[in-house]
Amino acid sequence: KIYPPRIADFAYVTDQACSEDDVLDFEIDLMKALNWFISPMKAMSWLVQPEE
Repeated sequence: KIYPPRIADFAYVTDQACSEDDVLDFEIDLMKALNWFISPMKAMSWLVQPEE
């Protein structure tokens, strides 16, 4: 199994420049800016070649 990173891991890689709360706040701000619209990549998206 592959486990997603914990919020503490993201805070750690910033050398503690951001707290866990900062990471969560930024995630909320980002999602609001995107109007909560996220679309996961599908395998076919990677396989389709753009037409030239």
